Amino acid sequence: MRLRWIIWGWPLCILLFTLAVTLITFLFPDIGARPVVIMVFLFVIPGMAVVRFFRIENITIELMLAIALSFAIDAFTAGIILYAGQWSPKNILSFLIGFCFSGAVAQLA
Repeated sequence: MRLRWIIWGWPLCILLFTLAVTLITFLFPDIGARPVVIMVFLFVIPGMAVVRFFRIENITIELMLAIALSFAIDAFTAGIILYAGQWSPKNILSFLIGFCFSGAVAQLA
């Protein structure tokens, strides 16, 4: 049972958070929970999309590494978009949404 959660749980969580952030950012921007959902997405999900490929057995190490990697991925993405001359929070979030979606789909495949 634990193996099934590991295989399907995190990718589905990544996909659900990606969908939630997409809806909150582009369709329903006036929702009061917007900052909380976007912060959780930015702090955990980009790193989790990458960390899952490392096949770490300990979930606490996996979560700590996901948080650290999320900050690094967010900063790297913001820097690239800044240097490209396309600075916009929506552009950064759009790129991160695509990154996380593709990472989750790759985990499920």
